[in-house]
Amino acid sequence: MTLEGGCPVCGTGRLQLAFTIDGPERRWVERGVAMCGTGRYWEWCEQCRSYEYYCRSSVPEWARTHIVAESEGWRDPRQAARLIGA
Repeated sequence: MTLEGGCPVCGTGRLQLAFTIDGPERRWVERGVAMCGTGRYWEWCEQCRSYEYYCRSSVPEWARTHIVAESEGWRDPRQAARLIGA
């Protein structure tokens, strides 16, 4: 998923997001946003490849189409960094 707006590091790139859900999906509303589970996510800049890894997060329902399978290496931050070219 791509977020419009500049990267806080380089100021020019767009931010990319990828989510994974840990455990069974469940539904609740948090601050008015529908959630579909708890998991982790990555946020990185397509320009400078700076990134952040959030090891525990509520996963919003709107992110369902941006969920990445664990088999793609997203549990290990070092593997994920290689996948995004950081």
